[in-house]
Amino acid sequence: MSDIFISYARSTEAQAKQIAEALRGLGYGVWRDDEIPANRAYADVIAERLEKARAVVVVWSAEAVKSQWVRSEAERARADNKLVQLNVDGARLPMPFDQTQCADLAGWSADADTPGWRQVVGAIGNLASPSRPRHEETRKAARKHSICVLPFANMSGDAEQEYFSDGISEDIITDLSKVSALEVSARNSAFTFKGKAIKVTDVARELNVDYVLEGSVRKAGNRVRITAQLIDGTTGNHLWVERALALDPDLAEAHAAKAGILRGEGRYDEAWQEAAIALRLDPESHEANYAAAGVCFNQGRIADAIPFWQQSEALAESDISSPAMLVTCYTALGDTEGARRAARTTVARAEAILAQDRSNGMAMGYGAGSLAVLGEADRCRDWMRRALLIDPDNQNMRYNFACDLGTHLGDTDGALGLLGPYLAQVTQSELAWAKVDPDMDAVRDDPRFQTMIAAAEARLAGESP
Repeated sequence: MSDIFISYARSTEAQAKQIAEALRGLGYGVWRDDEIPANRAYADVIAERLEKARAVVVVWSAEAVKSQWVRSEAERARADNKLVQLNVDGARLPMPFDQTQCADLAGWSADADTPGWRQVVGAIGNLASPSRPRHEETRKAARKHSICVLPFANMSGDAEQEYFSDGISEDIITDLSKVSALEVSARNSAFTFKGKAIKVTDVARELNVDYVLEGSVRKAGNRVRITAQLIDGTTGNHLWVERALALDPDLAEAHAAKAGILRGEGRYDEAWQEAAIALRLDPESHEANYAAAGVCFNQGRIADAIPFWQQSEALAESDISSPAMLVTCYTALGDTEGARRAARTTVARAEAILAQDRSNGMAMGYGAGSLAVLGEADRCRDWMRRALLIDPDNQNMRYNFACDLGTHLGDTDGALGLLGPYLAQVTQSELAWAKVDPDMDAVRDDPRFQTMIAAAEARLAGESP
């Protein structure tokens, strides 16, 4: 969640953006009204973000003084004792804001040493500490390695096993906390990500840790299979894969994990070789089948992906991603009945998860698109709205909603509104997925989408070593 809310008039959008970037550089999470979801009411989002922000920066200007929105936001912040004011053009402040200290940033050019900017930073520092400290400086100062153990996913299809999988995670946290060379994120911090489709690198930045441990628990009969993956928080690389293969080259899950890494790097032929090895070693491995399906999908082999996702769906009753991907595949192939069948499975699994955890944004995120396929458009939009309230910063979920709006609800503008922020920070592997995803066909020829893709390609090319 963002630390800072920025209120401004439209004529000073450039200055507001400059201020936001400077604050992000200091490690703060910042929100402006350019991130409002297409399917949410403006006033609802503003009220929600104002309430959750720890500091509200009001950018006063001649236009802002006349704006009822800015004045209302400033009054709310003043009442909540989290108002930070700055003036960019010397405008006279309205009452009672003229009685509160206001930094002078007229003509400011992002210079960190100007008195006005130091005043702003100091005032914000009294209200909110950065949620994402500057990574490099923090790492240099740190003497210990740090790790977050995410809640292990229950893949058993039995809600009672949720307590068991949570217990596994808690035991690991407890045991690792006894290692003096490790700093371990608290259980409460780690479990805020439970049930959310997240990027591990985002978790690492938010909690300021070097590594993230994630995994799953699957119980079948008298056997329990626990899978764990140690991931570098900076690069997202899986650190145990090569080590696991060196110890046991016949471990199907390790080959499946390596296939996922290679797929993320765009090395699809090599990824398929690893997935094929995983399937040969254990055809009943959920991880192997899911990895094989993902490689096929990235290669544009939609029909070939279907049997693997069918198998991964059957192997783990709590797996909601596989039937959701089957909806996409069947829709792309024009198989309406197949899409509806997969949609019914997705919704059923989403409802089972929500019966145990009503705030599970991931379940609502996957289930929403399937509701649209089943003709329940109103319920679909309601689930979208609820999911975005629960997990407003989840970019992967926003991408899925863009797919739903464009493909199943015919809302091109709504889809593009969600895709803009997503593509502005998309990774190379995510961009490759979007380029072949048939759910993007509804917007693929739209000049706005093509501009977004071109901008993402240019940004990623500039970031390449």
